[in-house]
Amino acid sequence: MELSDDGDIQLFQMIKFQGLSSDAQEDRKQLERAMDLVQPNWRRQVVTEQYLPKMTVVHDFMHMKRTENPGPAVPEIRGLYVAGDWASHGEYLVDGAAASAKRAACHILSREPMWV
Repeated sequence: MELSDDGDIQLFQMIKFQGLSSDAQEDRKQLERAMDLVQPNWRRQVVTEQYLPKMTVVHDFMHMKRTENPGPAVPEIRGLYVAGDWASHGEYLVDGAAASAKRAACHILSREPMWV
């Protein structure tokens, strides 16, 4: 994505997945220290910044205690399919949303009768 005509503007995004006992101010300090390593003197160049310490990014993710991947079909309700970043089979965020939508669509096309 071009942010300026001469390519002089850069955009950096950083994310930290928080634990249950995260401290928003300490998390911000950690992100800023990481940015110091990646882009020294970045603070002098900042035009605008946004810090969203409590933003819900994804409601579920791959983890050791997960016993099965969600969807695409909901077995208890015939004709109900799920998709979204939380219905991941290992993908994250928009990749999870797109991949789960594709799984749902393929499942529907392979199982549902075709109407003409």
